[in-house]
Amino acid sequence: MSVKSAEIHAIELCGRELEKRGPNRRSIKIFSDSQAALKTLGSYRCTSKAVWNCQQTLLRVGRTNRLTLVWIPGHVGLKGNEVADSLARRGATLEFIGPEPVLGLSYSTARSVIRTWAEGDTLQYWRGLPGLTHSKRFIKAPKARSKKLLELCRINLRALVGLYTGHCRLRHHMHRIGLAEDAECRLCMEDDEMAEHVLRTCPAADRTRFSILGKVQFMPEDLDQYSPGKIIDFLRRLELLGEV
Repeated sequence: MSVKSAEIHAIELCGRELEKRGPNRRSIKIFSDSQAALKTLGSYRCTSKAVWNCQQTLLRVGRTNRLTLVWIPGHVGLKGNEVADSLARRGATLEFIGPEPVLGLSYSTARSVIRTWAEGDTLQYWRGLPGLTHSKRFIKAPKARSKKLLELCRINLRALVGLYTGHCRLRHHMHRIGLAEDAECRLCMEDDEMAEHVLRTCPAADRTRFSILGKVQFMPEDLDQYSPGKIIDFLRRLELLGEV
């Protein structure tokens, strides 16, 4: 249950209490410090049953009274609002008795909960896979990275996927599968020519790396701050785009 849903439910309870008391031809004001709840109740579009129920309750009270919803700032010492906050905190510590959920969930809340669960479950599965050491060092947030990658053309997408997974035509991988005589970096000839070396530490690429990425060397976790386009430009400047 979101805070906004709780605020809307509280306003509905005020309306129900007014219906019980049965005032007629009165000027009634309901005060709330939740701008989000008041804006939702005032919107012409309704996508939540909780909002609909609250609106209908207020409309019934408003047929025989002049009913106004009023926003007041919270946590500024207004006595009534401070009392309401105190009661809300006390209520939050009590165990609810009855069927759950207490309030119906809005579509947006349910979607957000499901999305958060799915992303967390996917990330846990990804981290728990055996091996994939190279890929895990470069792909920290698979979903966020994949959105940017899918905006690329097929040629550049293929290049970056090969770079991030290490399965490309750089000499380290080609030597491992028996298609290159050695794994030595063709740029510096000081280390194995693998994706991490070329991207992060190859001294022969320091000047190019600094001019395009703004750093002479960087850590694998820093890769997410660079757009795929900049990585492609870096590889193109080194004339390695076709090798990945």
